[in-house]
Amino acid sequence: MNKGKELAKNTLILIIGKVCTQFITFLLLPLYTSILSTNEYGIMDLVVTYVGLLAPIITLELEMGVFRFLLDCRNDEEAIKKVISNVVIVAIAMLTTAIPIILVVTSIIKFEYIILLIFLIVTTSLSGIFLQISRGLSNNVSYSIGCIISGGLNVVLNVFFLAVLKMGIEGMFLSQIIANSMCILYLIIRLKLVSKIKISLLSKEQTKQLLKYSTPLILNSIIWWIISASDRTIITILMNNSFNGIYAISNKFSNIVINLYNVYNMSWTESVSLYLKDKDDFINRTLQKSIKFFTSICALLISLMPIIFVVLINDNYSEAYSYIPILLIATLFNIFCSMFGALYIALKKSKNISITSFISGIINIGLNLLFIRKFGLYAAAFSTLIAFIVMAIYRYFDIKKEVKINIKIKFMIISILYYIFILICYYKNNMILTSISIISSLVFTVISNREFVKSLLLKLKFLT
Repeated sequence: MNKGKELAKNTLILIIGKVCTQFITFLLLPLYTSILSTNEYGIMDLVVTYVGLLAPIITLELEMGVFRFLLDCRNDEEAIKKVISNVVIVAIAMLTTAIPIILVVTSIIKFEYIILLIFLIVTTSLSGIFLQISRGLSNNVSYSIGCIISGGLNVVLNVFFLAVLKMGIEGMFLSQIIANSMCILYLIIRLKLVSKIKISLLSKEQTKQLLKYSTPLILNSIIWWIISASDRTIITILMNNSFNGIYAISNKFSNIVINLYNVYNMSWTESVSLYLKDKDDFINRTLQKSIKFFTSICALLISLMPIIFVVLINDNYSEAYSYIPILLIATLFNIFCSMFGALYIALKKSKNISITSFISGIINIGLNLLFIRKFGLYAAAFSTLIAFIVMAIYRYFDIKKEVKINIKIKFMIISILYYIFILICYYKNNMILTSISIISSLVFTVISNREFVKSLLLKLKFLT
């Protein structure tokens, strides 16, 4: 199959599973912001952020290891069983060891939802590993169905527990735990994992190879947490949970873009790993198109935001409006970082990922501590933006030493000038400028992605 078509096909399958449920969750923002106070929303956002940090650390980032190593043995059934057995057994052992530690720590800080937190960490960890096994086996349909079960059930249960039973934060915990559990059960049955996991296949050498690849990524996870979650932690400590709730809503819109990219990145990472050594310039051409696409998508979302925000967000969270475009641009640079990061993964240079992340993490947390008391949530947003800009630039020049990639300077200059224009329209916030901004963003999107648009129009013409 043509490499570009294969990338598009895999991305489409993954979008069906991942983005659709994320989009539904996004539409539930009016429910969340009307039922939960800014303080409650801030607490739940902080918990979800910490779970996102703890799960991969506890399991030693083996979900990334299982995906990468399964790519190399797709046609060898015994090798597949060996990789899966080692990953799952080691991950379960690590989770079992971590539970008593979590119990002690949470009892000291007097966290109210200890048992629910443990179940959330365990189900999040295992569902993440099983989903990556599905991807590693090139079973993207099962991956998508697993995501639909997890995301769709979480949405339904959120509505039931919050709107009907009025369970508040406990309801949000239970929704995610039950949804993750059903995803795990489905994948165990669909992938026949029981027959693939055997204690007799435990191998010291295999485990050593997996950990050599995955453990450097633990530092990367910690640094990514510093970049994405230190904002929330410092806001909570130096300000309060209500401000964190406002900041969390600001991040929800950038999460739309990053979730869309994360789905694409699954196919992108796989394609890079499979075709990095090909002699053609597939990687460079695809990278150029990807940068143009996500640059225009972020611009379009910023232009639409004055309308979207009023429709979806309760007045109690109105302050969040000011920080959204800063965080969207930060997300765009986050995407650039991740695109370059996929090249490190393909080269199995996981240490480089950690080094570049470490530099950005130090910048982010340093700027937060220096300026958050004086500039409030603006400091948190700008520290994230600056951290991602530095990381993107560093990774670009670092990866160029290994792989032939070139960013079109002309497009970057035009994009910077255009973003300045739409930001002026955004903060002026009147209907005429918003309309001009939306129309110009649509034109910018079409022109920037004219090859894709032309291809799409030809396919539609063929269908009619």
